Amino acid sequence: MSELIFVGPLSRDNHSLDGSTVKNDFFLSELRNHFSSIDVYDTWNWKHAPLKLVRLIFKILFAKQKKFILSISGQSAYRLISFFSMFGRRHLVYYFAIGGSFYKKIKDGRFEKERYDCLKAIAVESDSIKRELEDMGLKQVYYCPNFKKINYIPRLKNEKNSVCRFVFCSRILPEKGCDLILSAVSTLNSMRNKQFVVDFYGPIKESYKSVFLQKVNECENVTYKGVLDFSNPTSYDLLSHYDVMLFPTYWEGEGFPGIVVDACVAGLPIIASDWSMNREVVEDGVTGWIIPCKDVEALADVMSKVMDDSYDLLSMSQNCQRRASNFSSENVLTTSFLQEIGLLEK
Repeated sequence: MSELIFVGPLSRDNHSLDGSTVKNDFFLSELRNHFSSIDVYDTWNWKHAPLKLVRLIFKILFAKQKKFILSISGQSAYRLISFFSMFGRRHLVYYFAIGGSFYKKIKDGRFEKERYDCLKAIAVESDSIKRELEDMGLKQVYYCPNFKKINYIPRLKNEKNSVCRFVFCSRILPEKGCDLILSAVSTLNSMRNKQFVVDFYGPIKESYKSVFLQKVNECENVTYKGVLDFSNPTSYDLLSHYDVMLFPTYWEGEGFPGIVVDACVAGLPIIASDWSMNREVVEDGVTGWIIPCKDVEALADVMSKVMDDSYDLLSMSQNCQRRASNFSSENVLTTSFLQEIGLLEK
């Protein structure tokens, strides 16, 4: 059984740079250190490329026993797993779950738990999700945090900027907390006389674009800066010149956000909402702050305290960079881990 089959969205050709595609690029790169032959099925935009799906179905139905890695999120993952449970039981299927919502759908009955029995292993990004799935009776569940290839760590600045600089770096849509940030800015501007700036980076959801840009233009100390490409080390240098990252998300599909890894690499403490896995990946008071979800007042309060030098930002930045190695792909996808889940032979 020489062939490994990888199924998931990729960011090749720069057609997509969301969390799942970026993670899968690193994942595939690391797997190539262990497997000489990998057949790749890029599921990005596959609704508009049905031949991709047809080719995969033929592989599942007619190929001899193969090892499949599914690194895909949401309903698409469930449909593929259901297909394997009915027609692909001779294959060894490893599901690397992206995001943090699928287990809730199993729990509330929207996804049938029995469909997952066909899987050789389920790798999840959170210890709490691992426990939830095991409590539901699922076996072969493993913890595998989000990861990136970390080739560069920028040098930390020695002091806070004279004008405090906050940054948001993720997909720009209301559910990621963008409106909450803008509301906190309005609150603080009436109190702090614009003693700070907030810069936004990330692709803007099309239906939100005009509203978001209008709100940004109404705030003199808020700027939209475009999209950062973290395959380029200069993006980490740029990020490291900020003081604090803002991440008050309440997006339903949120899991272990890759931007948390990027913030750790850049040495940026994070103000994060108490949502999904944030409390597990941001240590309150050590690598950032956890605030109640959708709480503009709490967000503004922590931002104000940052401006008042109420926290030792240098110490927190050092904590962030020390933690970054925990999320390096070479430290997560080790030979021993791949052997433990049965992907590699011992």
